[in-house]
Amino acid sequence: MDFKLLKNKNNALKSIGGSWFESQHHNKAELFFSDSEAIKISKSDLRDKNKGGWAGQLIGCTYGGPTEFKWQGAMIHDEIPIPWDEFSFEFWYDRFPGLYDDLYMDITFVFVFQEHGLNASALLHADAFARAGYLLWHANQCAGYNILHGILQPESGHYYNNLHADDIDFQIEADFAGLISPGMINASSEICDQVGDIMTYGDGWYGAYS
Repeated sequence: MDFKLLKNKNNALKSIGGSWFESQHHNKAELFFSDSEAIKISKSDLRDKNKGGWAGQLIGCTYGGPTEFKWQGAMIHDEIPIPWDEFSFEFWYDRFPGLYDDLYMDITFVFVFQEHGLNASALLHADAFARAGYLLWHANQCAGYNILHGILQPESGHYYNNLHADDIDFQIEADFAGLISPGMINASSEICDQVGDIMTYGDGWYGAYS
């Protein structure tokens, strides 16, 4: 995915969805390797897998739209139909764009790296989503409020200042760190360490960092 072409966050989301629904061919080759074996992957395969990661987030958000918060503490029974077709993404995005918060938050963090480099500070990430104007939920909403009122990272995510500090917010947003750090576990962990405590603390932070 070329984020240079995705200046508008709404268009970015629709571009992710469109590229997946329009794709006709998938690389089904399987990789088997030992711990001591060096692995090489072509740029085209890596790009394909990266697109798959972004598409997976989009599909997961869309698929969960009809069921989110309706089966708390229970499994959804097999006989419950979950509607899905090629128009499902557009249907949910047009009616409830806040469903895709883990995508537009991720895209915001990637844009910050693109604009300011990989050493971009947590303050830049915090300011970017706090002022973005899109819908925020729970820990992100509390952190955004804190940031706009001068309570900055890491205090913005501390449980003294953020009642949702142990919520799942950054756990569902941490995907971007792995997607931009393929095969580099330590690098993705460092990104999560820096960005995650903007809005979370304790379980909310550990769940993503680990």
